[in-house]
Amino acid sequence: MWSHFVIAASLVAVVYGQRAPPVGPAQCPCDGLEGRLAVLENTVLLLAEKNRDNLSTVNMCENVEARRCEAMQTGSDYTTLDATGPGSWPGAGLCRVVSRENTLNLDQYVYTVELYNQAGWQGIHSGHPGVAYNVIDVNNFDFVYFRPHHQGNNDVGCLQHGYVISGAFHGTSEDRCTGAPVRGGTWFKVKVESSHGRASVFVNDVNLSEVNAHFPTRSQTGIIVANGYRNVIRFRNSALAAL
Repeated sequence: MWSHFVIAASLVAVVYGQRAPPVGPAQCPCDGLEGRLAVLENTVLLLAEKNRDNLSTVNMCENVEARRCEAMQTGSDYTTLDATGPGSWPGAGLCRVVSRENTLNLDQYVYTVELYNQAGWQGIHSGHPGVAYNVIDVNNFDFVYFRPHHQGNNDVGCLQHGYVISGAFHGTSEDRCTGAPVRGGTWFKVKVESSHGRASVFVNDVNLSEVNAHFPTRSQTGIIVANGYRNVIRFRNSALAAL
């Protein structure tokens, strides 16, 4: 479980590469994904282009690391992740926020989180919200993301499996979201069960897909969203536990 702590008043956000005014003490809910991955309460990180590939230079929470995200904002109920920066897919890669440490060190685990697609290049029902699992580090992990804009096409390609290795995207298999439609503008619960090199993906408790993972089972997780599609997502109620 990630350590839970309060950020000191001296911690500041970075706005276009410059130090922003201190915001005072803020709760940083980084305790093992039981709370939100967070930066500062009601604070946005806006990154200059030179900082886009190394958001980790900002001391968000000591056990959280992010890459290629335009902005992050925390509110009272959820965290917003912004992938509307410059660049196109797939060159721009995935905006991702992941845990730095495998604190629980579980052989088998279940990761749950609620996602919400807020905006995309074709409106609220277009986007690529998803989760990272079996995280080795911020540049190496398995993932699954969803395409709410595929709901009208018999769900074909609604769910995308893959992995990131050395920062590069590798898509593997696709699946349908039959019985658990994924739409924008509404919360949906994602659950990933990871055990002995296999992963099962659920949406709203419906088992949609099972795959062989690329990386060994490792109880580090995170949130992802694809760049290049003007995508903004929200997430809340993340939890990591033994399976």
